[in-house]
Amino acid sequence: IKLRSADVVQESGAAYAIVMEEKEMRKPICIILLVILVLQPVVLVTTIAFGSVAVSSENGGTVVIAQDPGSRIEKVDLANHVPIFINSSADFVNQGWPGLGTQGDPYVISGLLIHYALTTPLVAIYNVDDYFVIRDCFIQQNSTGRALEFINTTHGSIEYSEVYSIWDSAILCFNANQTIIDHVIAECYHVGYYSTIILQSKYVDVSNSRIRNLQSRAINVDHSDYFNSFSTTYSGHSTLHSIRIFESNYASSLSDSVGSGGTGVIINYSNHSSFSGLSGNLDYGFSMTGCHDLEIDSAVITVTGHVLYAEISVNVNVTNSVFEGGTSLFMEFVDCNNSYISNNEFIDNDDIGLFMDNCRWFYIMDNILRDIGGIGIEIENSHFTTIEGNDFLNPNGDAINMDHCNNTIIDSNRIDNPNGYPVYLDYAYHGEITKNNIANKSTHAGVVFLTYCADWLVADNAFDKLHGGIFASDYCSNINIYRNSFSNMLFSLNYAVGLINCPDSEIINNTAQNINTWGYYIDEGSDRCLLEGNIANGVSISATIAADNVTIYNNEFLNSGLYGIWIDEESDNLDINGNHFENPNLYGIIGMNSSHSKIRNNIFDGGDVGIYGALRNATIENNNFTGCGIYLGYNLPLPYYYHTISGNLVNGKPFYYATDANSVILDGTQFGQIMLVNSNNMNVNGGEFIN
Repeated sequence: IKLRSADVVQESGAAYAIVMEEKEMRKPICIILLVILVLQPVVLVTTIAFGSVAVSSENGGTVVIAQDPGSRIEKVDLANHVPIFINSSADFVNQGWPGLGTQGDPYVISGLLIHYALTTPLVAIYNVDDYFVIRDCFIQQNSTGRALEFINTTHGSIEYSEVYSIWDSAILCFNANQTIIDHVIAECYHVGYYSTIILQSKYVDVSNSRIRNLQSRAINVDHSDYFNSFSTTYSGHSTLHSIRIFESNYASSLSDSVGSGGTGVIINYSNHSSFSGLSGNLDYGFSMTGCHDLEIDSAVITVTGHVLYAEISVNVNVTNSVFEGGTSLFMEFVDCNNSYISNNEFIDNDDIGLFMDNCRWFYIMDNILRDIGGIGIEIENSHFTTIEGNDFLNPNGDAINMDHCNNTIIDSNRIDNPNGYPVYLDYAYHGEITKNNIANKSTHAGVVFLTYCADWLVADNAFDKLHGGIFASDYCSNINIYRNSFSNMLFSLNYAVGLINCPDSEIINNTAQNINTWGYYIDEGSDRCLLEGNIANGVSISATIAADNVTIYNNEFLNSGLYGIWIDEESDNLDINGNHFENPNLYGIIGMNSSHSKIRNNIFDGGDVGIYGALRNATIENNNFTGCGIYLGYNLPLPYYYHTISGNLVNGKPFYYATDANSVILDGTQFGQIMLVNSNNMNVNGGEFIN
């Protein structure tokens, strides 16, 4: 007698070959099977209905309440049975299996113990379109054959059963559509095999089961759309993976777990898939390539490596999950687009929290990154990224690091106590940094633009207890800094805003308070900048200008520790207009070797001197000085005294300034301050002079 069997070549690249062949059985086995076919035994059938919990056995066996996967009948109470081979609908009838093969009355194989060592499957059902169910059975293959095969079937089910194979796969479904695997234990014990293979089979449901091969891999879903898994535990070898999904669309996993190390899920070239509530303690969580529309939600995964590696994928959304541990980076995306990473917790790993390279249209929102051992979020060569509403707590490196990234939005994040830079940008264009709260870092500024960054809006952020607020250098331009607050920067050589070689930038309506060194620092190369409507209170030097053509308009410089404005050498064509200087410890404005600058319409209250320094060709007009005045240096070359000075008041009276005057009589009571340069035979009568 010859029996038809199915040999499935195990994983070889990405495909499998099904070979139907005739196999010659050994003569003793053939004789036994011949007797079996002639003398078909009475089939023992349990009275259990689909999905019931309590069962009773017709042979008086022990009743087991169904909670865990596996047979609800004790193994000792199962009926020993020979292997089962069904190759047509007629075989169900001819072999005496009860039922009509309909949805309401399926063929039933139940209450059996099938334990053999054969090179062929112990239960093989081929080429049927009937409804059938294998229930409360114990099937163990002790040789190189599989334990159970469904090939070319529809509407098959196996439930409350245990299926084991010491060598090959425990379960194979090939072109077995609408198969149900429920409350099943499926185990394989050999290297190189999956415990369960779903191949070219649609609408396969696995639920409440335990599928594992601790020597290899648990389940392979290959070219099988609409695979669904619920509340099932998958376990593979610690160096391999547990679940593989390949070119299978619309897969879903709900409340599954991965019970051993290795990689939890490998999913490649599969679209429209979802994983909800997956849990596990693993080396790696997910690895995916070429996937579209993949959802990971409410996962709880502890790893020693990465949680997720994704490449060449689109619409990968990870939400509402908790990821913990890990010695390498948590998540890595390469060549991925249009994805959401939101409402997750990343806790206590030793490397980067999230890394992206060459990605587009990513939204990283409302996550918590706590105690990350390296950089919180590192992004390279990626554009149109939104980082919003995240908490970065105690990262050991930078909180956000971006290189060669354009069109970025960094909004409403909280960054607390990073060991590196809170926000670091290099070669980044066209972005917004808004409404962030950045605090508690002693060695770096809150936001750093290093090289070739342009067209950025930095607005409505709060910077507190940092080494600096915002720093931009090396050919950054059009950095617009609006409505930010900077406070309690008490470390040496720090600043609220520092611009070096950053032309055409704007600093408007910001507040700097209690800063140890500089409030607003506009250094060499930062020409044509605008400093408008800002407040600096309790800052050592409220503003330092070392660039040309800078406009300083309508600012308030209050209680400066040294100076309101320091004008550095070679800073020309400045327009200092409409500002208020109050109680500087030394000078309101100090200028060194600056030329052709305008100082006009300002108010100076208190301090030693309102305007002090060595200026050239300055215009000083319509300023109001109270308790201070103007000092333009002593014993300087004459060009340092030739200015346009008019309309200024000192203590409510005009400021008198003359160069090269001769034989003029002045009434001292009419002037608040008199300054005479290179003048002869001058006569000042009356008035009280106070140093």
